[in-house]
Amino acid sequence: MELGARAFADLGDYRDILGAWLTQDNVSAWIAEPDGERRGFTVIGFFGGDDNVADLLAIAVEPAWQSRGLGRQLLDHSVAVAAATARAGRLRELRLCVADDNFIGQRMYRTGGFHRVVGEFGAYPGGQRAVRMVYPLLTQP
Repeated sequence: MELGARAFADLGDYRDILGAWLTQDNVSAWIAEPDGERRGFTVIGFFGGDDNVADLLAIAVEPAWQSRGLGRQLLDHSVAVAAATARAGRLRELRLCVADDNFIGQRMYRTGGFHRVVGEFGAYPGGQRAVRMVYPLLTQP
């Protein structure tokens, strides 16, 4: 929770939000510990029903460890998990929201195969507009 609070400080206080996500049965988290210390994490929510999608709810990297490739490793891991789930016939896309002023994150997601979706997707507690990006997992309808 503290790592998330530091990583997302400009978006608002994420302690309660992360805690609420992690109590849900359909949400999974992975922690990156490259040197035996927690340096980052990713959180994915899996949603069935009519949507049949996964939401990349969070990728967080300890501020001192940013720009070292750890965020990209976490993104690649998240895509791999979602793709494996899609191959089992359960997911059509991995989606996420990113702050409109997070240009580094948006670039990482674009180069990772995500594309931006046009529309209004709300705002973060810090006031930034949410931008939706999607990674298609199924090539056929």
